[in-house]
Amino acid sequence: MKLIITSTYDLNTEEIQAICGKLGIPLDASVEQKMNPQLIAGYTVEYGSYYVDNSLKGKLQEITESLHL
Repeated sequence: MKLIITSTYDLNTEEIQAICGKLGIPLDASVEQKMNPQLIAGYTVEYGSYYVDNSLKGKLQEITESLHL
């Protein structure tokens, strides 16, 4: 299964392994990296039907939605 990590910069091997470890994703997963400066900071992860948004842009959107702005 392919792991897609989108971040604001090119992640090194240690950073990818740390993300995989935190999310319980096998370290031997096929990794595709994408860069998106609109995330401001942080990253998003797609792995099969699993999606995690750990970006500053995502956090700001959550705050905006909770305030109904």
